[in-house]
Amino acid sequence: MNNLRVLIVQPYVPEYRVPLFDALSTRLRGQGIDLLVAVGSPQGADAARGDAVQGLPWALHLQERYCRVLGRTLRRRLIGSSLASYMPTHIIVEQALHNLDTYEIGIWAARARVPVAMWGHGSTYTVKHSRLQATLKNWLTRRSSWFFAYTHGGREYLVAHGYPSSRISVLRNSTDTAALRRDMSSLGAEDVALFQVEHDIPPGKSALFLGGLDDRKGLPFLLAAVEQVAADVPGFVLMLGGDGLLAENLRAKQKSGAPIRVLGRLEGQDRAAALATATVLAIPEWIGLVAVDSLASGVPIVTTQHQHHAPEFEYLVDGSNCVVTAHTVAAYAQGLVELMKTPERRRALSSQAVEDSAGLSTEDMADRFAAGIIHWTTATA
Repeated sequence: MNNLRVLIVQPYVPEYRVPLFDALSTRLRGQGIDLLVAVGSPQGADAARGDAVQGLPWALHLQERYCRVLGRTLRRRLIGSSLASYMPTHIIVEQALHNLDTYEIGIWAARARVPVAMWGHGSTYTVKHSRLQATLKNWLTRRSSWFFAYTHGGREYLVAHGYPSSRISVLRNSTDTAALRRDMSSLGAEDVALFQVEHDIPPGKSALFLGGLDDRKGLPFLLAAVEQVAADVPGFVLMLGGDGLLAENLRAKQKSGAPIRVLGRLEGQDRAAALATATVLAIPEWIGLVAVDSLASGVPIVTTQHQHHAPEFEYLVDGSNCVVTAHTVAAYAQGLVELMKTPERRRALSSQAVEDSAGLSTEDMADRFAAGIIHWTTATA
């Protein structure tokens, strides 16, 4: 395996991905494989989240160009010179139609006889694709020589649409749950009490939202439900952990008396303290990696039957480790209130959530990613 050079092309590196690429780089280096992650910069709602990390030892920052076509933003990372200088033996690209550099990479790789893999959802979860877009995405995906799927559901979709099962690795997408558990276990009662006083949060009467503060997360829907919850649970507040395009608007609502607390991005012990304070996690739409936070921390999620949940929604089971309501404000508010008022049910959900978090960690994901890369490089030698 000497002189193997794997290039992964990413939109950007958010903070939660740093531990994964650190671990993956170490594992591959131990097998004689070099790793380089070529990244662009976040734009729009992603940039507003403020979670991009630069200056990483295994990363190369690329300049980008953007254009709008039929209402969609297309991006092109200027990767040509990097391909020529790094000369990767294997390339992994994001499974996305809007990355124009993917087609450029495909042409270069065909000429250089370099295999190209994809990683991503497998299926389309968080946005609605037309039949033409779905057909094109499936066609493009089948051109790849290996696929690294976030979850088993993505694998099942790929196989059902003609992708060979022998060329799929399932990563079980995760965050750094070990760090989260350490942060939570290191908290004392006084740390949690201080957090509550600092942010004016009543004990036992709060829910927590974690994620980007933008239109993609159903925040207007959530705020409408919060008003109903507050009418039923005196003193109730919703903590909003994250940043984004709606942050200033939400802070204005808080100043006007809305039962919310805008906390900004939460990392480390602040994130742990917010989870320790919260009675439940309130994520009505677009469940993604917050599902992992819920399982690892034992704080159950209340969500809705929504069409745009991400692959990690597969980790949740209604009535076992979470609560899923109909997608109406009234039903969702009722689901939040009922769970907040039934501690024995919360304890059961919490216990099952922690049990179901087994195998979800950055370390396990890096192991599966590295093993898949090794199988792929061996198969294409």
